[in-house]
Amino acid sequence: MDAKNCTSDVNEALRHGFKEDAIRILVGLAQSGHVGAIKDLSDDNFLIGRDDLVVEWTTKFEALLQARHPHALLIRSRENGSLGRFDIALQLLREAAEAGFSEAQLELADAYRNGELGLARSEVRSRLWREQARVRAQVGAELIEKTDTDMS
Repeated sequence: MDAKNCTSDVNEALRHGFKEDAIRILVGLAQSGHVGAIKDLSDDNFLIGRDDLVVEWTTKFEALLQARHPHALLIRSRENGSLGRFDIALQLLREAAEAGFSEAQLELADAYRNGELGLARSEVRSRLWREQARVRAQVGAELIEKTDTDMS
């Protein structure tokens, strides 16, 4: 099962009050390296009364930040942005985008297009970051196609 399907399974489990099932799904995702799941499990509001798990997953998420993992940087950028710390949010977002993380590249493109995070509006820079994300996605798709062909 891919991460997107698991995320929808988590939301469905939570919607119906099956928190333990949601935690089980998240732990499976986190153990396979899904950065968003690792971050979710580090949230002490989600794992009330499970301090051992909160510490374990918080430590793992902080290690990803220390290693400058682009997805972790993007998550922390969003947190800072929601708290109004736009300079830090922009710094982290730019680092994740420059590392080639297409989701961060698209968010940076949007920030330039909308003049967010303290950036002046710039359609040119927005298009440049969108193009980088598009190229990255195209290369990824070609690699998947090649791998699928090689496995046949």
